[in-house]
Parts: sequence; structure tokens; C-alpha cells
Amino acid sequence: MQYIRILIVVTVIISLAGVVLSGCRCQIKHPQTAFCTHNYVIKVMVKRIKENLAENGYKQYLSKNYNQFTILFRRMPKKIILSRTYKIKILRVFKSSKKFKQGNIKKIMTPGSYKSCGVILKKNRVYILAGDVINTELWIDGCSWVQEFKSLTKQNLIGLSKKYKQNCNCQIKHCTGRNCRHHQENCEFRHEIWGCYRDYGICDHRKLSRSCHWKQNKDFYSCIKQSNQKIRRNKKKRKV
Repeated sequence: MQYIRILIVVTVIISLAGVVLSGCRCQIKHPQTAFCTHNYVIKVMVKRIKENLAENGYKQYLSKNYNQFTILFRRMPKKIILSRTYKIKILRVFKSSKKFKQGNIKKIMTPGSYKSCGVILKKNRVYILAGDVINTELWIDGCSWVQEFKSLTKQNLIGLSKKYKQNCNCQIKHCTGRNCRHHQENCEFRHEIWGCYRDYGICDHRKLSRSCHWKQNKDFYSCIKQSNQKIRRNKKKRKV
């Protein structure tokens, strides 16, 4: 009986956690797609972070969003962060629908929690941000391209400098099963080796054939080869 009670409590907690963690859902987006679809793509340094807290309507907000947790854990959050404002210094502009210049100090907004699709940046870190302009304000969220600059690969940098922009008429799509064929035509990618496409893949439009293909480079194919070998080894281990 005690075991059943424990199992019920654990199940309830997991289900509630699932509600919170599944609050921000996005389709996998290649950096090239992010570059082409977002309003701006900039390299920035985070200078200051401000948390915008709930004040008016605080109790009502808690009762609507945290009543289940209160019943389980008998406690309320100490504060509700509605949004965060990042004061950033623009180091380089790769794309923009607004007039940005290197050295400008700007503010970028993001929702206050993971549940509401917020993004956490760290002070004095340098990032690539691809986001949107909403009511004249700059915004990023969990579906934006947000990446620390030092983690970008050589191919990412080539893409940012010219290749992504030149090939915005190409589409990059997820494929599964038989539809993947050889994984090279029409810039399709397999989820299980997504990292190779994200880090080393550039979808290139060929004028002669009027089609889009993954641009050939050594790092890209080396990554795919190693990933496929790892997948095959893991499958063999599971069979044993």
C-alpha cells in the first residue's frame, strides 16, 4: 500500500514537471534557417541583466500558475520573473531590420522563465543572437538562435559572413526513415546526427542544377561518418 502511495506521488510530480518543462516547444532550426527567418543576427557582449518582477496582481498570478505546486510542496516561489532585460554591446551586425552599428548599446528582452520560453544569458559573455523585433523592441526566446560565440565552428563563421545570406532561397528540412535516402539532396537532415548539420553544414544553391545541396567540406562528412559509425556500434551492443 505504501509503495502504491509513493508511486502515485512520483507520477503526479512527474506529470506536473512535464507541464512546466514542455511550456516551450520549438522545431529544430538550422543556423542558416535562423539567419534567414529572424529579423536580426548580431554578435553581442552582455553588459547587464535586469529581472522584471511581477508586482501588481502577484497573488492572482501565483494562484493561477502555482496552485498545484503549493498543494504538493506547501510553498510559494519567492519571486515571479515576468521577463528579463539584457543590456548588450553590439560587436558585429550580420543582419538587421533596424539600424544597428558596431559599439551600440541596446536592450534585448526575453520571457522570464523556461516555461514561458525565456533565455538565460550570462554577464560578460559573447553571443550570437538571432531574434525578432516586436513593437520596436528586440526579443529573443527559446526558439531563437542563441549560442556562445566561442562555440561556433569555422563553417558557422563562413555561413554568418556570407553563405547563409546567399542561400536563403534554400530550405532545410528534417527527414526520417526511407525519405532520407542518402541524406544529401534537398538539404535534409537526420535527427540522430543533427549536430553535424548544425555545426558543419551549409545548404548551398547550385545555379546550374537549380537545386539545393549540402556544401561539401571535410569536417561535415567526417562528422557524419563518425556519427554513423557510433550509431552502428550502439545498435550492435543493444542486440548483444
